[in-house]
Amino acid sequence: MEEKKFLGGNLSKKITFGLTWLLQVLFGFGWVLALVVFFVDKDKLDVEEKREMMSVVMLAALSFVCGLTIIGAVASIVFWVFALIACIKAFTGKSFKAPGAYHLAKLFIK
Repeated sequence: MEEKKFLGGNLSKKITFGLTWLLQVLFGFGWVLALVVFFVDKDKLDVEEKREMMSVVMLAALSFVCGLTIIGAVASIVFWVFALIACIKAFTGKSFKAPGAYHLAKLFIK
C-alpha cells in the first residue's frame, strides 16, 4: 500500500502531521498549516485524519481562550504537553487524540 502524500504530493503523512504539531508546539501557529492541509487535501484525508487536523485548530483555540483566564497558564501548559505528545507520535506514524481538542473536533467532523 502506497503512503498518502499531502500538500501537492510532496510530504508524507508522518511529516505533514508532525510538522503541523511541531509548529503548534514551537510557535503556536500549527493551526494555520492544519487548516491549509484540511482545505487543500480535503479529498485525500479520511475522517480520523480530518479530526486530527481539526484537533490542532481546537487545541490552539482552547489555549487562547484559557489563556484569557486566571488559570490559563496551567491550562496552556497542559495543552502544550498534549501538543508535544501528539508531535512525537505523529513523527513516528501514530496518532494521539488530545483530550478535549479531539472530542471537540469529533463533534464538528462526522
